Amino acid sequence: SSGINAEYGEASMLTISSDGLGGATIGKRIMGIKVVRCESLTPVADQPRTVLVKPGTDVGLWRAITRTAFKDLSTTIFFPMFFTMLHSRVGQSIYDIMTGTIMVEKRGEP
Repeated sequence: SSGINAEYGEASMLTISSDGLGGATIGKRIMGIKVVRCESLTPVADQPRTVLVKPGTDVGLWRAITRTAFKDLSTTIFFPMFFTMLHSRVGQSIYDIMTGTIMVEKRGEP
């Protein structure tokens, strides 16, 4: 019961943003990162490990719940799946790839 409440709490934080451009848990806010929808990635010329994310908007509740569930499952059961981040050109985890999301740095936001 408390695990489900924690997952719903995390998913709620990922769903809600003041600008409509992605949400973040408290830890992500402190680190200056957020989670956004990711349907396509376009490398930015002359800027290694920098990509243009489209649409780069809020993930929505269903996608946030699914991402949180995949994340929890992969950290407890499928830990080796985290090695996909090492092979992804932009560091996406398997649960981000599966749910069409990505973590990005916040720019120009408080």
